[in-house]
Amino acid sequence: MNHLSFYWLPENKELLLQGIESEFSQLVEQSISTGKISLPPIPNAVLKIQRLCSLESTGVSDIAECLLEDPA
Repeated sequence: MNHLSFYWLPENKELLLQGIESEFSQLVEQSISTGKISLPPIPNAVLKIQRLCSLESTGVSDIAECLLEDPA
């Protein structure tokens, strides 16, 4: 959630955000385990990009090439 602006939150905003994120993740986990929702599989392109991002030598062009190769 770092990309969102939370300038309006009180001084303890980190603690508040952790609570919100924790509660949300618990709700998602509970919904999945009880069969209320199911998540789609992670696309191969996403997995490949994650692998590429873990390599020090990966550049923007490598990521762009991976995205261009993905038909979706």
